[in-house]
Amino acid sequence: MALDLSSIKKHAINGFANFLNLPALPFHVNEVLVSAAFYFTMYTFIGPWLLKNKAPFDYAKLPEARRTLWNDWTASLSQSIINTALAFYIIISQKALPATPQERMLGYDSQVESVVALATGYFVFHLYQTTKDSHLDGYLMILHAIASIVSSGLGFVSSPPPLRIPRTNNLQVTAAFRSFLYSLVLDLGTS
Repeated sequence: MALDLSSIKKHAINGFANFLNLPALPFHVNEVLVSAAFYFTMYTFIGPWLLKNKAPFDYAKLPEARRTLWNDWTASLSQSIINTALAFYIIISQKALPATPQERMLGYDSQVESVVALATGYFVFHLYQTTKDSHLDGYLMILHAIASIVSSGLGFVSSPPPLRIPRTNNLQVTAAFRSFLYSLVLDLGTS
């Protein structure tokens, strides 16, 4: 009996997405993973290469914190440039947006979801990197990475046409999440 990994992967991703009420995530999980791998490559290989070959000082003599900061900047700058360029391209190239503000806010657009997936991939990488370098970045940066994943993950709440969920569910989830964040901020402010 052969083990069907694609079926297991499909069920695991769909189950995770259904549990978090992110019905659009299974359609874009590959983009999230490829994006995270791209930014890992930028951080691990491209950033050090640029500093070694283009900087007027010796990369090896820099303290670990400076090298890490440079690599962070390389990945972060590339993410900012790529996502901003893609977002502007989508805004300019779209012929007709959905008519109502609610449709614009909650409607599904695969191009927009792809940009959200690329951003989410960066934040997945950011969580990995800040966890790995928590002795340099501190635990607040780990919380920042988690908050970034959660906020960009909200982009997957809108569902693609085959899995359309009622908009009231989206509004209830968003309101519940806002309420949760508000209570979290109040709890952090009082402790």
